[in-house]
Amino acid sequence: ESWEQLVGGTSGTLILGNLQKDEGGWYFCQLTDGYGYSLISRGALVVVTYLDPDFPEFPMDETYEESRSYIRIPCQPPASNPPAKINWYKDGTLLENVDNMIQEYVSESEYGSLIIFNPTTSDSGNYACEASNVNANPEKRKTSEATIEIKDDGTGTYPQKFVQDHDVLVKKGDDAVSKY
Repeated sequence: ESWEQLVGGTSGTLILGNLQKDEGGWYFCQLTDGYGYSLISRGALVVVTYLDPDFPEFPMDETYEESRSYIRIPCQPPASNPPAKINWYKDGTLLENVDNMIQEYVSESEYGSLIIFNPTTSDSGNYACEASNVNANPEKRKTSEATIEIKDDGTGTYPQKFVQDHDVLVKKGDDAVSKY
């Protein structure tokens, strides 16, 4: 068991250790005397933090044509409490503020994939997705690297370019409209 009750005289102590995900919740102390009277303490909320080991969706080796308007490199973080933060790495370097890349967000339970707009051969490389939860132990998990290759298709024609000048939050199923 992950808990142990220690009683000494008129006081009691509950020690919680090695808790499992489903053992979080409200805990109370109830004192009962020999005459049928009882007293219940204020509750203590126990929150169990965790970061599961398995990524439900992760990057895999793939080759794309340069003429695509965007590509999606999949990553869905493992179950986590609180929800994991996602970072992406290319060739071992953390990707931060890259003009043609954003992290996909569909819902609180479906987020993390990397979208690369107007991919070029310079976007080719080894990509990995990392989930982190500073409250969990271990606090980080990373996928294996996947080789993403962007090939020049030789046509010299490219689709309409995406313009990314501001963020737009859209509910699933609704239309996104950008005016410029």
